Amino acid sequence: MEVKGASLDHEELFHLALQASSTGDHDKAIRYLKEGITLSPTAKFYYILGAQHAEIGMFDRAVEEMTKALELDGSMHTARFQLGLLQLTMNDVDGATLTWSGLDQLQDQDSLKLFKMGILTAVTGDFAKALELANKGIENNLENPALNKDMSNLIERWQGFLEDSDKELIATEAESSSKEAIDESKNSNHFFLSAYKDDQTD
Repeated sequence: MEVKGASLDHEELFHLALQASSTGDHDKAIRYLKEGITLSPTAKFYYILGAQHAEIGMFDRAVEEMTKALELDGSMHTARFQLGLLQLTMNDVDGATLTWSGLDQLQDQDSLKLFKMGILTAVTGDFAKALELANKGIENNLENPALNKDMSNLIERWQGFLEDSDKELIATEAESSSKEAIDESKNSNHFFLSAYKDDQTD
């Protein structure tokens, strides 16, 4: 029998949104998240809502919501990293660089700091140095296998350019290749949800 008058609290809504997202039901996930924000406008709601909008191609709205999440909780470092990746796929290298400047406070051997340094180095066309930084980041990242998988996709692309001795790259071509590889990896749920799993807060 249905219990009349019962309503879902913000934690129930959040977990239902994650469940819907994991099955690709973005419509339902977005509805749960928007309802949850009316009850508890916290960073995790805004971040996952932004992730849903990114996955359905509403990138401007996704950037706005992820930025809001970081304003509410600047300690979501993995979310900050992935927001920068999203900006890079939108041809906003300056925006990504600014977003990632918030990672400069991390230790030099922190995987996120190494990853962002590697990507920005690849954008300049220095794939050898980019590979060194990204591989070191993967070696140091023991907490987030999903993120390592995404970075491995980038590394594979960069390695291909190094091995192709007949291809000369200029900076704009290097930037394009990095963005294409990032765009391919961000089309899966684990790309965005890994940020919540790594940075989750109550």
